[in-house]
Amino acid sequence: MSTNEHGLNQQEKELVALGASVGAGCHPCVDYHLEAAKKAELVDDRVRTAITTAQVVAAQAAQELAHHLLRQLDAEDLTPAAPLALDTELAALGAAIGANDRTNIERHMTALAALDASPSQIQQALEVAHTVQTNAAAIHLRVAQRLLAELPPTETPATGASPNNEGACGCEATG
Repeated sequence: MSTNEHGLNQQEKELVALGASVGAGCHPCVDYHLEAAKKAELVDDRVRTAITTAQVVAAQAAQELAHHLLRQLDAEDLTPAAPLALDTELAALGAAIGANDRTNIERHMTALAALDASPSQIQQALEVAHTVQTNAAAIHLRVAQRLLAELPPTETPATGASPNNEGACGCEATG
């Protein structure tokens, strides 16, 4: 348990934000929080450690998801059998939205248009993917909050971090 019970300082908040940005695969968020880390006077070693740690965690999450899928499908591998191009591109667009991957979002939207998917179909695919992405984020936040509630209680001084959006991420304004 941390000896500092006054909440996170700005440098620590930026370490968390960098980790979340890398984990989410969000280039604009990474850019924003790298700049914010500089403003918070985070030293390069701490920034590099945060980024490499987040990359390892993201890779572990991808590997765990692959294992989960294999168990759910009772399969030894996930090699598709003669996939339809439209099916492949719809799934790829959903994954790109879920991974916050602008390059692949553009690539797969272009591929869908080349396969004669209508703008309405592409819009619906974007909406479905965004809904799943939003729901997944909410589910995992609830899990984390439940885990936090299970931690042993500690004394929280009156000068603790405020529950409002003070120090909230500004990366939504970029990109």
